[in-house]
Parts: sequence; C-alpha cells; structure tokens
Amino acid sequence: MEGVIDALTRDLLTRQAGFDWTVTEFVRVVDTRLPPRVFYKHCPELT
Repeated sequence: MEGVIDALTRDLLTRQAGFDWTVTEFVRVVDTRLPPRVFYKHCPELT
C-alpha cells in the first residue's frame, strides 16, 4: 500500500479537489516508538 497516495498526489488533492488537508495513509507500526523523522519522511506536510 505504500505510495498509493504520495506527497505529490496529496498536494494536488488539496489544491484542486476541495480537500483542506490530507496525510499519508501508511506508516508501519512497530514495537518501538518511531522517531519524528519517520513521519516527516512519509508525510512532508507535517513540517
């Protein structure tokens, strides 16, 4: 599922399709806390 809706597509949706904000649909869940860089890599809109 990774990459189904990438950052470019999310940007287009928020500019043209009437969505206010979108985020990535997938960040793998693991048994340890993920560092912020993982989320920024998959969802640059968070910066």
